[in-house]
Amino acid sequence: MTGRTLVTARSLRALDWLNFFVANVQTGFGPFIASYLASHKWTQGEIGMALSVGTISAMVSQVPGGAAVDALRNKKGAAAWAIIAIILSAVLLAVSPTVLPVIAAEVFHGFASCMLTPALAAISFALVGRANLGDRLGRNARWASIGSAVAAGLMGVFGEYYSPRAVFWLTAALAVPALFALMSIQRTDTVELPKAGPTPQQIERRESLRELLRDRRMLLFAACIVLFHLSNAAMLNLAAGEVTAGMGDNVQLVIAACIIVPQAIVAMMS
Repeated sequence: MTGRTLVTARSLRALDWLNFFVANVQTGFGPFIASYLASHKWTQGEIGMALSVGTISAMVSQVPGGAAVDALRNKKGAAAWAIIAIILSAVLLAVSPTVLPVIAAEVFHGFASCMLTPALAAISFALVGRANLGDRLGRNARWASIGSAVAAGLMGVFGEYYSPRAVFWLTAALAVPALFALMSIQRTDTVELPKAGPTPQQIERRESLRELLRDRRMLLFAACIVLFHLSNAAMLNLAAGEVTAGMGDNVQLVIAACIIVPQAIVAMMS
């Protein structure tokens, strides 16, 4: 096995762990926020407003976040800044569950997530090339689902037996090994793509934004995604708020179970 092959193998293992720990971190920004705010006497309307700000900021940031990652040669740097922004968001939530810090945390997290997802995809592409990208993304999803399930269990225990605030300190702490895993990946701007990857002559011409907007297939796919998220995105967060309001005990453990079961299914299927 050549030195470059060994480096790439180490980078791929590090990418597994990066997906695992990034999913750990992202889990804290799910229904645990609704439960946390409800425990601090936020009304359902106020919680919905805060979650809506996060959702809207993520929607607005999709295009500029992806464009920023495309424009940056150092994809690892983009991922690192996104993880640091998520740490800041978790600390803001833990320190002060009041309106301005919560809104700021939601905005930071929304934009950081929109940079982190394409950055991970770009790093994956740089390491394995186009021919193996589908398998790599499936592996990414498997490790992310395992990470989400493990994090949900830990956060449920911390939230139940320490305090709901502990969930966000744990979220910030779990981002540290994500940064170490990222550092273990070789510089993706110097990676030579495998021979299975496309040659410069095979690279397709980039479509303009106007051409994409005129593509009916793309518009139909986008509409399906919008409808899915309109019906699904808030469901678990709303359920978490109702559980918090209606249950006196084991709230955090119930929320953790609601996350673990679907993530276990995704891990097995991917």
